Amino acid sequence: MRDVRSKEEFEITADRVTVISIHSAKGIDFDLVYLIGLDGLSVTDANRDQLIKTAYVGMTRAKYQLVIPYAQENELISRAKKCLKSSSSRSIRQGR
Repeated sequence: MRDVRSKEEFEITADRVTVISIHSAKGIDFDLVYLIGLDGLSVTDANRDQLIKTAYVGMTRAKYQLVIPYAQENELISRAKKCLKSSSSRSIRQGR
């Protein structure tokens, strides 16, 4: 595991959770990534490209598993579902 501020490696136990912003996670990979909050973003013509790029960075931080929980589908969730449809190790789950 790496210290997310310095991006240096250090030993940790397997029962630790790292909470980090997508911007801070750039260049760091994790075994399992929960990408939360995509369904709460409003996609407009003005921010569409930036949100898609940012979501892509978050999605590509996962080495083995990516989970994107959502309550309401928006453009970002639809795009993510299309991209991840063929991968069995990545899931997008709608909440209740």
